[in-house]
Amino acid sequence: MHRAIILVSIIAFALLPLHALAHHGKEYLITSTYKTPERGSFFGVWSSSYVKSEHEEGEMVLEPGLLYGLTNRWSLELHTHHGISSDNFRTESIGLETLLRLFGPGEIQHHANFHEKEHPLSLALLFEYEKGLGDEHDAAEGRVIVGREFRSFLVVANLIAGKILEEDEDFHYLYAIGIKKTLSSAFAVGLELDGGLQRGEGFSLTPGLYGAIAQGLDFRLGPTIGFGDRAEEYQLRATILFEL
Repeated sequence: MHRAIILVSIIAFALLPLHALAHHGKEYLITSTYKTPERGSFFGVWSSSYVKSEHEEGEMVLEPGLLYGLTNRWSLELHTHHGISSDNFRTESIGLETLLRLFGPGEIQHHANFHEKEHPLSLALLFEYEKGLGDEHDAAEGRVIVGREFRSFLVVANLIAGKILEEDEDFHYLYAIGIKKTLSSAFAVGLELDGGLQRGEGFSLTPGLYGAIAQGLDFRLGPTIGFGDRAEEYQLRATILFEL
């Protein structure tokens, strides 16, 4: 049932009259990239995942949002989090995210600039604040994002610090690494590795298929498989982006 919801969401967006997309900083399913929208460009974002573990009921997570380019190097995103189980629908939080590219290529029309000798790498900072609703707590997260494009390959690394905003809650430190291989102008494949930096924490692998299958439809799709402390958890992720 929950997998059917993901499929229906993808088909529904494919039928909309959308415009062609360029880079918008959403290159992966988990890993954040340094790429920013062009100034004044406006995107809709629809992320969803089906989460299942051996000892808990499966749950659908939805994250619709809006992404706006304030400048060619600075973007702002507003989104909400919703959880759906067999007998419950709840809105968990409202989030505000901002991404600032400090240096390096990554703007919309960047292709001629990727070989700039002074900036072999691109560096960006991301900050997100989540306002919890109901019984959910407020949370904050920051990321340092480093990446580079090698011809048909894109490699990006995230160093992440997050905190549930309770008095006795410690920071948690995470990482995410994404590698993407462009196959054609419409499709790419990739692999993401993410996990915790604290000793004994598990990690996850997410193979992904990325690209465009219809005019203006930009999609990401892949399963997340856990190892170690995450071995009992499985997720199926899907993200759709479209220009408004």
